[in-house]
Amino acid sequence: MYGIRGFPPILVVPVPSSAESKRARGRFQTKTLAKAVAAQLRVCVGEAVYADVLDLHGVSSKSVVASGRDDRAVRIRGRVRVKRDADLRSPVILVDDIVTSGATIRECAEVLHRHGADVVAVFTLASVPLRTSGDGCL
Repeated sequence: MYGIRGFPPILVVPVPSSAESKRARGRFQTKTLAKAVAAQLRVCVGEAVYADVLDLHGVSSKSVVASGRDDRAVRIRGRVRVKRDADLRSPVILVDDIVTSGATIRECAEVLHRHGADVVAVFTLASVPLRTSGDGCL
């Protein structure tokens, strides 16, 4: 399948949520966002495909429960996996609902890259501002 001008379609990939988060919310909200992004890309630029290719294993708590950036990175490290038979020979846009430390996005992008994907952008609905020392410095 090819998109505009012979290029492969853009894969729009939702960042996975823990099973606990999906149960608590009653939905997989990044899936809904990713489908909307893919639909709008099809209207604006050509072929875009929703691609649910990532799983999250062994994570029982929400990322916002982890106290700091390092804790969040440790919580997610090695927990994101590419689903079997995922074809990742297209540019990828990752979609997440909220970015706190960036650890989950970073882990997802690294896992996709190791499986041959080219993550070209990240779309997020919201982000938590970085804390500063009070003088504007991180």
